[in-house]
Formats: sequence, C-alpha cells, structure tokens
Amino acid sequence: MEMLTRVQSNPHARTWPKVALWALGAIVTLSVGFTAYVVHQFRSYDLMTTFAYMETGGPLSPLFRYNLYTLHPTPSEVLELNRRAGAAIVLGMKDKGEQEALLSHLIAAGVDINARDERSSFTALHMAVSSGPSDVSMLLAHGARADLIDARGATPLDGALILQQRFFSPERAEAIKLLQAAQ
Repeated sequence: MEMLTRVQSNPHARTWPKVALWALGAIVTLSVGFTAYVVHQFRSYDLMTTFAYMETGGPLSPLFRYNLYTLHPTPSEVLELNRRAGAAIVLGMKDKGEQEALLSHLIAAGVDINARDERSSFTALHMAVSSGPSDVSMLLAHGARADLIDARGATPLDGALILQQRFFSPERAEAIKLLQAAQ
C-alpha cells in the first residue's frame, strides 16, 4: 500500500506512459514517412536503372526486382524498348530463370521480341548469337523470327556464321545449329 501511495503522489510517475506513447507515435510517424520516401524513390527509377540495380545482387536487389515487375515497363518504356530491340535487355543475365521470367513479363507488357534496333537494325536474335546458345534458344522459344534481316541483309544465322569464321566457339556452333533448325 505504501508503494502505491508513493507512485500516486509522484507527479513524474504518471508522465512516463505519456512520454512512451509519444515516442512510439514519433517512431511510427518516421517509419511511415521513410517508407513513403522509399516508395517514391523506387517509383522514380526508370526501367534500365531498376534492371541494373536488380542485376547487381546487392541487399536491395529484391526490392528492385519487385519494383521491376510491378511498376515497369510503362507504356513509354515499351515504345523505347521497341525502338532498341528491347527483348535484348535480357541477354547475358546471370540467372537464367530470372531471364526467362523477365522476358515473359516484357512480352506480356507489349515489347516486340522481333523489334529492330533503330541504329543497327539488329533484332534481339541478331544480338544473341554472340551471347550463347541458351539466349538464342530462349528467344526462339518466345517467338523470335530467325528469318529477319538487318541493314546489311544478314539474318541472325548469317551473323553467327561470320562470327564463327573469325572467332571459333563451341557455344556459337550450338547456336548455329539452333538457328539452322529454326529457318
């Protein structure tokens, strides 16, 4: 009973719960504000920046991956990708499962797998002959056409044969077989 009387008579004993609630409220407010800031920052990154950060494999990669699949590509990014053989963005990715998922995501958003780069007139398949048979196989499986020609009149197979003559590669030989079968 004496302890209770002492607590009730002490004016500071009643303010500690109020201070604790105020501190908790301040922490929650700061957390919500910081979260809103982070979300705003992630939304401000374009597709290429988001993709680059996702590929680094750093501690924030999962957040950038989420950003990539939920906020991108925007309609303007689809137009830009289609001007630059946009499906080529996935070539050379380390994680082949992620590569497949991203390509499917981009195609579903409207990226044309057969789009030509404005400058080189290469399609993603033209570019894939130098990155390996797995990339060629993946693009063909998603509908890439092996008969499209670039500004020089060369198909992806023609480009692969020229590269093979100059720089022999067993991997490229596999890609050549895939392209021959696709024509």
